[in-house]
Parts: sequence; C-alpha cells; structure tokens
Amino acid sequence: MRIMVEAPFLPKCRGPGDASNFDDYEEEPLRISGTEKCSKEFAEF
Repeated sequence: MRIMVEAPFLPKCRGPGDASNFDDYEEEPLRISGTEKCSKEFAEF
C-alpha cells in the first residue's frame, strides 16, 4: 500500500545551504579531555 499525506507545513528554502528556518544559538566551546579513556584500545591504531 502507498498512502500519500500532505505536509502540514512546507518551509521556504532558498537552496541546499539555507539555514534560515533554524534558530540562531551560541556555540559551546570545544572541551578536550586531559586524559584518554580508551588509550589501551587504540594504542596500535
């Protein structure tokens, strides 16, 4: 069976990189751990 359902909202899109439909937010700084949790598993990687 194939059922076609109409979308309740179709956002306007100006192109593949258009992010105007998303809210702006402040990015959190990248935190790098001082210790490696899996150093044994990747020792020879």
